[in-house]
This record gives sequence, C-alpha cells and structure tokens, in this order.
Amino acid sequence: MRHHSKIITDASAWTRDSLLGTDDWIIQLEDVHRRELEAALVRWRRQGGLLHQANPESFPLPSWQSVIATAKQSMLSIGLALIRGFPIDNHSDDGCAGMYWGLGTHLGVAVTQTNTGDLLMPVYDRKFRGETTAKSFGYASDQELEFHVDPTDTAGLLCIRKAKHGGETCLASATSIHNEMLKSRPDLLEALYDGFVWMRRYPGGGRVSAPIPVFASSNGKVLSRFHRRYIDTGAEVAGVAPTSLQCDALDYFASLTTRRDLTAEVVLQPGDLILLNNYLVVHAKKAQCDEGDPQKGRLLQRLWLYMHEFQENDPKLRQEPGRYGVIGLSSAEWWAGRRPPGCGLRWDCPLTRPTPRLRQIGRSLSSPVRKPGDDRRQSLQRQVLIRWDYRGSIEDVRAK
Repeated sequence: MRHHSKIITDASAWTRDSLLGTDDWIIQLEDVHRRELEAALVRWRRQGGLLHQANPESFPLPSWQSVIATAKQSMLSIGLALIRGFPIDNHSDDGCAGMYWGLGTHLGVAVTQTNTGDLLMPVYDRKFRGETTAKSFGYASDQELEFHVDPTDTAGLLCIRKAKHGGETCLASATSIHNEMLKSRPDLLEALYDGFVWMRRYPGGGRVSAPIPVFASSNGKVLSRFHRRYIDTGAEVAGVAPTSLQCDALDYFASLTTRRDLTAEVVLQPGDLILLNNYLVVHAKKAQCDEGDPQKGRLLQRLWLYMHEFQENDPKLRQEPGRYGVIGLSSAEWWAGRRPPGCGLRWDCPLTRPTPRLRQIGRSLSSPVRKPGDDRRQSLQRQVLIRWDYRGSIEDVRAK
C-alpha cells in the first residue's frame, strides 16, 4: 500500500461548515494598505511600468508584509486566503491590474498562462463582449466550470466586477476528499496515486505529460492534482483507454465535489482577492449571467504564481502539469527568450515572441520584440537572472 493510510485532521481537512464558520482565512485591508498600493503604482508607472521590471524593490509595499505573511500561512495550512478591500474604486481596469501585478511580485513569481504569453489573465465572458471569434474556454465563458486545479503553485483571482447573476466560486478541500475516499472507497486510492497523463494544450514538451498523481503523500500531508478534462483528453491523445478501476476512481473523486457538506460557495465581491493553494484545494465556477453594458460584465484578473514555499514539492506535481514549452515562464524568461530544456521552439517562432500582453499596464503600450543579443535583453539579464536547476524549476537570482 503506497497511499496515505491515516485520516488527516489538520487545518487543510475542512468542510463547508468549518470553512464558512470562521474568518481565519479572511484578511481585511486597512486604508494604509490601500494608500501604499496606489502610491506604489504611481511610482512604478513613472519608472516605465513594464511588467518584467516590477519587483519588490521597484514596487515597495512595507505595510503589506504582515498581510502577505498571514495570507501565505493561511494558504499553507487551510489551502486558501481571501484578502478583502483591494482598492479598485476610482481606478481603471488596467490600473487595478497594475496594482495586482505589483502585489504579485511580493507573493511569488508570476508565470505565463497561454502560448501568447498571458501573464495577467482577464477572466470574463468573451461572447458577452461580442468577441465571437475568441476561443471560449471555461473561464472565458458564462458556462459552469467543473472542479479542477490550475497547473501552478498558487492561483490568484482579483474580482473587479461581479456578474449580475451567478458566477460563484466553489471550493473543496482535496484533503477532505481524500479522507472520505479512505473511509468509504480505499480500494480506489491506489489508482489515483499512480496518476494519469494530462493533455498538453500548447506546443512544447510533447502532446501529453508524464503521469501526474491525483494524490501524493508528502511530509504527513496529502497533495493533489485533479483536472478531469485534461486527464480524459490526455487518454484520448495518448490512445490509452483508462481501466474500469481508474474510471471509477476519477468518477468517485468528482462525485465527492458535488456533496454540499464538502463544498463551499463564495461570492467574490469587487475588491476581493482570493489566493488558492493548488495542492490542497480544488475549485470550480457556477454559471453566470451578465446584463447591460458589455464592458461592465463580470471581470476577474488571474495570476498564476510559483512560490518558494512549494519548491520542495515533487516535480511530478509541480513541474509536469504547467512548466513546459512556453507555459509557466516568468516575465523575465519570456522577455529574454529563455525556454525550458527540450522545448524545441526558437526565439523567432511566432509562439515565442513577446506580445502586447507584455505591455505597460495602464498605458496600453505594446512591448517591442527583443531578440537575443539586444542591449535591452542583456541589461535585463543583469537585473534578474533566471536559471534552471536540475528539476527545471524557477530560481530567481538577483545580481549583486
């Protein structure tokens, strides 16, 4: 037996009632935090406002350090943190995004989420805005999004506007799901510990991943990676049909996320920032309905963050899901044209060029393409050096 065989009773094993019955995971900002964040945005814009140039030194937030420490501790123990009172009033959408990006540099290293270099992803219903040609993935539509994890350490969602109806964020503890399976269907756990290949949505790193465990035991905790759509599509692409035991295990995991006592619904209000530990919490979204001005519909900004607190996690859980090809690159890596080993994409490939996503937040200026050998690229590498360790993870080494 390789799976964790004891019921876990720590803070990560919460239920609906125990989570919503306490505010230990909720942090209320004060005026001093808001004023400091706004002042840091003004300072950063005066310095040029480029994403890859933002760091804790160029975007100083001294009064936020206790907030950040509390949020990180909550993420490591409970699996999530909710920061309330983010200053969005009297700011444009780009201004809010700029403050969020600056705060993100204090939390971890933000990484690319798509093959076009999206580092800060606006989450809204594309069709409601009339973008009929845009690909509407679950997060970019008004449809329900099933329970899953994002393929990074931490996912941050900043609510700028909520939907007219629906759009609730649904949460479940992966630890509690594991506990339930251990009590009622322990025979299914071994299949989930063996893992499944995931489809690769973007070029680089092969069409499917290596097997990624749904559950893994680490230092007395159970960590999880669950994304049913990626698993199902990965099996189709690989041409390997899952066994009946594997199907039963995945179905049972999914069925537990429909239990009301195990899932909590949170209505994010404008100014709410929720941070999710993708090893301890699975999340989903309810269907939504927007009305009125298409530019005033539900809008969230999403960051994918790598955090040094998770650097000891098994690479099968940390690197394999979301660190391949042009996915999972820091802004410095993207700008400098760095690629993971074996990526096979050249700098001059359209998929690997910096795009307007690397822009001056709040000023809507596209970043120019920088090829290897450019003075700007060399200057950037002197400021922030990003290198690969033996596991292919991010190490941020600042020049002395």
